[in-house]
Amino acid sequence: MTTPTPRPIPTPRDLAQRPARPAPAPCVSEALARMLTSLPDGSFLSTWYAGADSSSLRPNVRLVAAALATLADPDTGQIPDDKQPTASDLIPATGLSGAEIGLALGMLRQRCWLQRSRRALRPDGVPRRHLTLTIPAAYLPRLTTPAAGGEE
Repeated sequence: MTTPTPRPIPTPRDLAQRPARPAPAPCVSEALARMLTSLPDGSFLSTWYAGADSSSLRPNVRLVAAALATLADPDTGQIPDDKQPTASDLIPATGLSGAEIGLALGMLRQRCWLQRSRRALRPDGVPRRHLTLTIPAAYLPRLTTPAAGGEE
């Protein structure tokens, strides 16, 4: 019976000499942001749904995304201040645990499907981050380009 040879543990010098990881792609460039604002009224949310459905997001992350989409404005993807959800608000809508919802929100932010911005105050005066649905830059061109042979 042979034992596997252990891999050497890298030293700090080894780690410093590794090539740097490429920077993540931007969520939305200025040109793509202009394209988003030129979409017809009400089509932001349908474009967002099409992108999220064609993405590699896990099912529970898509479920949280769909719950957020029900709160968002169909023209802009912004969730109004009075509808800003907490993780506990999303539990009954999704059937997921608070921890699963937290992970899903983190994944949506990391993959640029959700943006957290300024602080908003809930009706009870508790501050909360403002959530807005966004479309990642990598998905936007193919989602907004008319399909060949489609309707005119």
